[in-house]
Amino acid sequence: MTTLREALRELAKARAAEERSKKILRDAEATLVLTPEAMRVAEVRESLRVQQDTLKVADSAVRETALEMFRATGDKKPDEHVSIILKRHPVYDAGEALEWARTRAPFLLTLDVKAFERQAEEYADKGAPVHVEFDPEVRLSAHLGDLLLGA
Repeated sequence: MTTLREALRELAKARAAEERSKKILRDAEATLVLTPEAMRVAEVRESLRVQQDTLKVADSAVRETALEMFRATGDKKPDEHVSIILKRHPVYDAGEALEWARTRAPFLLTLDVKAFERQAEEYADKGAPVHVEFDPEVRLSAHLGDLLLGA
């Protein structure tokens, strides 16, 4: 069986190897940025960004114009390439709906699990059918370099 100290030493070695690889990658990327090919890719990316901004503006203008036409005429097909759909959107007061559901549709009322679990201790003290258990979780130090000195 491996001791905790041996396992920590292996973890420290693996972290150190990862950091060395990350540095090699950063250095390679820094060198790559200076090549003509990388500069061309950067130019194309900037051109694409400008084109995408132009596309967003044009798309927004079409949508706004189509909605204005629909509001003015009620026409759901203002152009062969454009259609208007009506999305269902219930409008209600949450408090009134809750009161209504309590007496007429109690099956709609559900437990807010996250809120219940956050305050489980408090609810348990008030007789709720809940108790809290604690599971161990391992947290490791981010700095294990001193373990490499003895390796």
